Amino acid sequence: MVMPLLFVLVFLFLNHDDLHGKELYRLIWTIIMLELIVLFITYKSLKKFKRLFESFRLTVTEHELIRRQHDAPDIMIARQDVKEIIKAHNGSYGIIGDSKLNAIIVPAHINDEDGLELLLSEIRPMVVKISPPWWQKFLLPITIAGGGCLDSGDHLMKTNTYSRLRDSPPALSSSPASF
Repeated sequence: MVMPLLFVLVFLFLNHDDLHGKELYRLIWTIIMLELIVLFITYKSLKKFKRLFESFRLTVTEHELIRRQHDAPDIMIARQDVKEIIKAHNGSYGIIGDSKLNAIIVPAHINDEDGLELLLSEIRPMVVKISPPWWQKFLLPITIAGGGCLDSGDHLMKTNTYSRLRDSPPALSSSPASF
């Protein structure tokens, strides 16, 4: 929101001589209208997302698990069809049914987290997923960069420029050596 406004201000500052009268006013009104449209769309989207987020209901019965949310279809998984229950590092749960497409994601903000964990552990043993360290996510690029550095160092050792400097006799000096 701020970046487009700054961009426009810089544009106006740099091109103020080229814009005259009506052109300048049209540009300013167009920018103001676009900003209002973006604000309105953002407000409506956040309001809808908040309603969806706050309306989450998970019902656990003897025979099935049911997820209900506003403006979303209900998801039902029979207890015997639960293949895996995952607890993520952020506190959310994933209940996977007979296929990966038949899954319920329970957000971390659930009211009775301990009671839910107890109920879910009765259905199936829980798998706890922890986040890998940050460097493991970038292991391949780090390895490639390290290999590239080693290769370029090897290339420098084999070039004539480095060889000539290494093999040349030391320069003779008439002044006594001082240490």
